[in-house]
Amino acid sequence: MSTAFAPEPSEDEPSNHLPDDLRPEDFIVPDDLSSLLDGSPESSPSGSSDSPGIQDSPSTPDSSNTLADQDIRAALDNLEIPDDLSSLMAPKGLEFACLLTPLAAAEVVAATCAMLHVEADAVESEHGAIAVFRELDPQRAEEAGCLMSKAMVGLDTIYVTRASGQITATHMKDGVLGDAFSPGLLLAGAEDVTEDLVAGITTVADLRGVVTSVGMSKMKAMRILTRKRK
Repeated sequence: MSTAFAPEPSEDEPSNHLPDDLRPEDFIVPDDLSSLLDGSPESSPSGSSDSPGIQDSPSTPDSSNTLADQDIRAALDNLEIPDDLSSLMAPKGLEFACLLTPLAAAEVVAATCAMLHVEADAVESEHGAIAVFRELDPQRAEEAGCLMSKAMVGLDTIYVTRASGQITATHMKDGVLGDAFSPGLLLAGAEDVTEDLVAGITTVADLRGVVTSVGMSKMKAMRILTRKRK
């Protein structure tokens, strides 16, 4: 019977096996000893890891994301939110516009508006009739007031507006705007109907004895004005 002998390893070929007489009991030598290396470049091939075929990529921050974060933080630091946001809203028309006149009769005021093609509702008060303009565009409402004031030669009138809850009062004479003054002074000496109209508590629709220029013909307006002059 022939006995098979394992070939002895050559000097050039390293062996991963220990002789049986030198191997401790239950000791197993792994075939791959790379896990026992210290991880130095000489011992570990470039790009190798514990899991073969997987390369670890260094975790470096994305410079573009970092710059974007810095821009956002800088923008938030410089952001100022005003206490009153009404200035950010789109400008709106007037809520109310009128001309306080010294004329006693609302009918005369309405007839004058009709002759000037001004749409207004005339309201009587103890201090003079009020022409409440239906036009609430700021520029056109002011033009209507100037036309009315110019027609009342030499008479002092007061042009009053309300927008976003803010009341303005301006002297007007012979179609020319004068100095503005405190609305508080105006309302302090005004009667209830004037104060309620200007403040928005009352509307023309709530009042009695209102005369409108809307739909009034020039012929009727002339008769009114002629009759009142006699």
